Amino acid sequence: MSSAKRQPLKAGKENQNVPVETAEQRIENLEAIVTLQAATINNFQGMNEQLVRLLNEYQKTIHEHQETIC
Repeated sequence: MSSAKRQPLKAGKENQNVPVETAEQRIENLEAIVTLQAATINNFQGMNEQLVRLLNEYQKTIHEHQETIC
């Protein structure tokens, strides 16, 4: 990242004074954020699937023990 202070991008002609490299850096940073968010979502989905499997196994075990008791 550049140490130069960035000005927010605005619609219209105001964008013309934003340096190209700053806009490119912003795009790269946003792409990195999106990539990290996608990885986080993927990780949460995997954790969720694992939790569902564990819950199903736990419920099956409880059901088997209830049948044994009754």
